[in-house]
Amino acid sequence: MVQSAPPEDAIAFVSIGKSFRLAHALVFGNLGPLLRAAALPFVLSWVIFYLLVLPTGGQPLLAVIATLVALVPYVLFAVSWHRFVLLGRNEALPAIVPLWRRRHWRFYGYLLGLMGIILLASLPIGLLLAVLAAPTTGGDTAPQPSQALIATVLLFVIPLFYLVMRLSFVFPAVSVDESYRFVHAWRHSRGQGWRLVGATIVTLFPTGLLSGVTTLAVSFAYFGDTRLISGEGLVDESGSLAAGAQSAMLVDAVVTQPLGYIMTALFVTVLSFAFRVSTGWIPPNEGAMGSALEPADRE
Repeated sequence: MVQSAPPEDAIAFVSIGKSFRLAHALVFGNLGPLLRAAALPFVLSWVIFYLLVLPTGGQPLLAVIATLVALVPYVLFAVSWHRFVLLGRNEALPAIVPLWRRRHWRFYGYLLGLMGIILLASLPIGLLLAVLAAPTTGGDTAPQPSQALIATVLLFVIPLFYLVMRLSFVFPAVSVDESYRFVHAWRHSRGQGWRLVGATIVTLFPTGLLSGVTTLAVSFAYFGDTRLISGEGLVDESGSLAAGAQSAMLVDAVVTQPLGYIMTALFVTVLSFAFRVSTGWIPPNEGAMGSALEPADRE
């Protein structure tokens, strides 16, 4: 791929196994650059979590504001790591205090655009849950929330994940200042959407499992149940956090936030690898993944 001139279609398909190996090798083999990229975003995440996320108490408007602000540390970290993976240490060693540039605005804009697409595509989920939660005419209770959740996952969440992966090539592209849009991402991911879903799930599963087990352990330690995962009982009738919920969420965040940054780095690496392989994008040098690419990946 010549910069600023995306090919019409994908020139190669990504390998699930190689995505897993490359992502873990790059992330855990470059902990120094990872810490540099995560330093400021991690601090900002904690400030936002403490000042905005915890005080929302389930209030929708505050939750929306907190979400929009919480995207800023993610953008800073993701752009830095995309650039490190694609351009390499010599060209893009992450800055401890990165400057917010035009590429960050573009990344943030496309991220909001993707969230809007997901929101529109998720409307059937709300309708389905409303139907499942409604009592029957005979006064019988509705199916249990777990049943509705299973139906939602099977019918909507996995296809939504597929949609996200089909459009996500735009993020590594704009991180390296390419002229690239959702339409390019859709073309270049054609025929390998499920392959991208599989690569992401397989790569993130071990760290995600560890994060989930940690949250489950904290939840049982504080409440004796799974409310930190289900969310039930965390907010009282007044809309405030229930007793013990704030301290439990803080303890959980101490461990899961670092794991979250590792998962983000793994995800970003998979996306960068898939983008380069599928589009044939050529960096000024080999980039961080250069030595891991086989001849077939470079063509």
